[in-house]
Amino acid sequence: MEEKNEQKKLTLEDVAYTEEERRDIKLRLTDWIYKQYDISFAPKHLFIRLNQIYQGTYKGLDKPIPPEDLFDMWQRKWHYLEKVHVKNESHGKHIEGLSLIWYDIAILLSKYDSYLNWKIEHLAEIAEQMKRYKDEEHINYTKIAENTTPTTQKLQSSEVDIDDFLDFAYEEK
Repeated sequence: MEEKNEQKKLTLEDVAYTEEERRDIKLRLTDWIYKQYDISFAPKHLFIRLNQIYQGTYKGLDKPIPPEDLFDMWQRKWHYLEKVHVKNESHGKHIEGLSLIWYDIAILLSKYDSYLNWKIEHLAEIAEQMKRYKDEEHINYTKIAENTTPTTQKLQSSEVDIDDFLDFAYEEK
């Protein structure tokens, strides 16, 4: 009973990534930036600033933002950022290239705290779903398979003789 009351809650540390996974995420983020912003070259200081963001040393940051969070947030907010781009264009504010990337990063950084709150709530929902799934009764198909005998075994074990059946069928005519 005590086990059920002590439900383990998922935390951000439970979904931490290895350094190799983070390196892969950084590469995927870079590729995504190239694709989304239609650029073929990015200056070295873009990567320096991204690393500052990851380490939490970028101006105005009070905590590091892991690459997986930045990438996830950027993807989730992409449609919102596109709307901001259109709005800026309609007001005569034309931003493109690297300046647009910096502009979008500034928006994302300003929304990181709310993203983090959403992520924590989302993890709590996942933990609750996992608990409900664990508590549900599931069908054990291996037990079903063990308890059933194949049809051929049933036929072989039966004491009915086919000849007796045929004789009986022809006698009634």
